[in-house]
Amino acid sequence: MKKLKKLPRLTSDAQAENWLMRSDMTEYDWSTAIPAKQFWAQVEDQRKDKTISLRLPAPMQAAVRDISQKMNTPVQRYIRQAIEEKLARDASLKIMRAVKSSGSRPQKIVRTKTKLQPEAA
Repeated sequence: MKKLKKLPRLTSDAQAENWLMRSDMTEYDWSTAIPAKQFWAQVEDQRKDKTISLRLPAPMQAAVRDISQKMNTPVQRYIRQAIEEKLARDASLKIMRAVKSSGSRPQKIVRTKTKLQPEAA
């Protein structure tokens, strides 16, 4: 029987996305994984000790309220998640810019009828 690998400790969304795209999930021991509901409960329990006062135009505030209600999420949590997503995207862009400036280019991916494949050289 093949020995299963331990799950890696990932410190950013970019690392997690990279790991998920490049790894075979059947090679890892998932017995130590935390269920998503429990993980997000831990994240939400983190102390939030800094505040921001934010003024929004009435239509934007109404849109935020409506979307958060549809998602069954408190407004402040919805805004915080939107900020976290934007920060993660910006961090990913910084990584991509660093790769481009280093001269090593990511492999170009082409779509075939059934799946994505690296482009033939």
